[in-house]
Amino acid sequence: MIATGLPILDSIVNTFFINAGDVAGYAIAMAIYAIVIWHYYRLLSKRDFFNYEDEDEGEGIGAWFRHFVDEIAFVFKYIIFFPLISFIFFAVFSLMLFLLSKEQTIQQILFIGAAVISATRITAYYNEDLSRDLAKMVPLALLGVFIVQADFFTTALLIDRVMQLPNFMIDIASFIVFFLVLEITLRIVYSFFAINKSDKPKRHDKVKIRNVEKFDKQERDRLLDQIENSI
Repeated sequence: MIATGLPILDSIVNTFFINAGDVAGYAIAMAIYAIVIWHYYRLLSKRDFFNYEDEDEGEGIGAWFRHFVDEIAFVFKYIIFFPLISFIFFAVFSLMLFLLSKEQTIQQILFIGAAVISATRITAYYNEDLSRDLAKMVPLALLGVFIVQADFFTTALLIDRVMQLPNFMIDIASFIVFFLVLEITLRIVYSFFAINKSDKPKRHDKVKIRNVEKFDKQERDRLLDQIENSI
């Protein structure tokens, strides 16, 4: 206790020391949780888990084939490493759902977790910003529930559900296989459309063509017609 001779000041200072430890502890824990979740959902929502150099290898069937072989090699990286990555995502997400979902069974929670992760991966190939919003939905909801109602979580229920997980290893393994098949399918479909799109003239090329005076009129009209037909 600190005594300054001023009752009001003494109360403020002493109350500060009483509350400072608790506030700092909660703030640090929330900050650590937010940082972990930030990295978690940004990684989950990335379209490419591994670096891929899409180099310009020329035109024609030969270039297309080389590009296709590079994509297949890239897919094999997913076959080797993606099951481990998806298991980590699935484990973290299921743990969050265990804390949030008291009424649902373990099988229902695992199913919902697999569905949300799959939806996140699908949207990652459409728009990564959308995928990030979906990936952070449950983690931030969990943080919100903790802030508003800390006694909502039951440690005993969480431990009981975790102890029962070995009984659902077949379900978990089937979901991991599903993630792998889904990711390979998404990668192949995305690569197919990316290759076709790269072969088409881009919309902004129209402006460049019009501004380049060295094109003769016939060649310029042919290129502009090609762009119009491809849009």
